[in-house]
Amino acid sequence: MTAPTYRLFAFYNVTGGHLGHYDWEVTDGIGGPLLASGRSRTKRGAERAAADAAASCEEAIESRLERVRTRLAADGVRVDVRLDEQGRVCVHPACACSDVDHRRVMRAFLAIAGAVRWEVSA
Repeated sequence: MTAPTYRLFAFYNVTGGHLGHYDWEVTDGIGGPLLASGRSRTKRGAERAAADAAASCEEAIESRLERVRTRLAADGVRVDVRLDEQGRVCVHPACACSDVDHRRVMRAFLAIAGAVRWEVSA
C-alpha cells in the first residue's frame, strides 16, 4: 500500500468529544481533499493517530521536482523537468551547462527520485 500524497501540506484536525468518541482527519491543506480519517476514544489518542497518519503522508513527486527546479534556477542552472510514462524523471537543460552543474543537477534530482534521465537535444 502506498502512502497518501499531498500537494500543499498534510493538515490534521481532531473534532468531537461526544460519548467518548473523537473523530480525526488528515487533509491536503486546510479544507482540501481527505487523505485519511479515523476515530478514537480519547482526545489524546485521536491527536496521536492523526499526527501519525499525517507523518505517513508523502508530498507529491511533482511538487518536489518543481521545488528542486526552482532552487536550481535561483542558483543559475535552468532546467526543464518532467515525468515520463515509466515514472522516470527526465531533465532537459535549458542552456549549456558545465560538468559541475551537470553533477549538481543529477545529485539534486537523484535525492528525491530513483531514476533520472538526462536529455540533450541533438
